[in-house]
Amino acid sequence: MRFIGQLFALVIVALAASSCQSRQGLYGADDFQRIGEVGGRPAYKAVGYRRYTDAGAVTLARQVMLAACPNGRPEFIDGMYGSGRYTYFNQADWWWVTFTCDDEVPLK
Repeated sequence: MRFIGQLFALVIVALAASSCQSRQGLYGADDFQRIGEVGGRPAYKAVGYRRYTDAGAVTLARQVMLAACPNGRPEFIDGMYGSGRYTYFNQADWWWVTFTCDDEVPLK
C-alpha cells in the first residue's frame, strides 16, 4: 500500500513539473511546418499557445512569422485564435497562422 502511495506522489510531481515547462518549436511556435506553395511562394503553418506572457495570441503569431521569414516579406494567408485547455489544470490561448515567404524557411 505504501508503494502505491509513493508511486502516486511521483506521478503527481512529474505532471506538475511537465506543466511548468514550455515546449518551444521552431521560431517560437509549438508546431511549424511547410504546407506547400501559394502563388509560387513556399507556404507555412505555425501553431502555438500563449502561456505565461502578456503578449496576445495575434502578437505571438506575428512574431513567429517575422522570425521565420525576416527578409522574405511574409504574407499572411489565414489564421485563427481562441482559448482552451492545454493541460487539465491550465488554460491558454491557442493560435495558428498560415503565411507565405519569398525565401525557403529552414525547418531544422
